[in-house]
Amino acid sequence: MKEEFRTKEIQLKKEQEELRRVQEKQQKRDQEELTKMKEDQLKKEQEELRRVQEKQQKRDQEDQLKKEQEELRRVQEDFSFEVGTSKLKFTLIFATQYM
Repeated sequence: MKEEFRTKEIQLKKEQEELRRVQEKQQKRDQEELTKMKEDQLKKEQEELRRVQEKQQKRDQEDQLKKEQEELRRVQEDFSFEVGTSKLKFTLIFATQYM
C-alpha cells in the first residue's frame, strides 16, 4: 500500500511538473502575442500620427503661401497705384507747362 501510494505520489508530482511547464509555455506564448499586438498597434498609431502631421504641415505650407501671395498682391496693387499716380502727375505737369 505504501509503495502504491508512493508511486502515485511520484506520478502526481511528474504530472504537476508537466502541467507547470505547459502553463509556463502557454503564458510565455500569450505574453509574446500580447507584446506583438501592442507593437503592431503602436506602429499603426505612429503611422497615423505621421500621416496627420504631414497633412497638417501641408495645410500650414498652403496657408503660408496664400498669405504670401495675398501680401504680394497688395504690394503690387500699391506699387501700381503709385506708378499710376506718378504718371498722372507727370502728365499734368507736362500738360500745364506746355499749354
